Amino acid sequence: MEVCRGSANPVPGLWQKAQEIAPFDDRHAVVIEQNSGDDSVERIQRAIDQHGWSGWITFVRSPSNLGFAGGNNLGMRTIEARGYMLFNSDAQATPGCIGEMLDALDAHPKVGAVG
Repeated sequence: MEVCRGSANPVPGLWQKAQEIAPFDDRHAVVIEQNSGDDSVERIQRAIDQHGWSGWITFVRSPSNLGFAGGNNLGMRTIEARGYMLFNSDAQATPGCIGEMLDALDAHPKVGAVG
């Protein structure tokens, strides 16, 4: 999940996270744009189309700013998954971090959250 609102340019961060998610066959990402009132919707949609991400990224446009928690809740209602990773639009996924977090969850089934 990535929640965006009024980001100066959400596309570079989205691109960087997409590269970390891409190797996973069962991946699916949700990007939630929260009525920024700028051209974020167009820029995000254009990046999804240009990079061929539409098969594994769902783009949700919220009619209002629900905040980080509310935006993620909206995103989680759009897909059913074994687990969810929550990213703010200015967060970066360091190389290998997603695999490491998934490995930690698999190794410790009673753990509910990693970071």
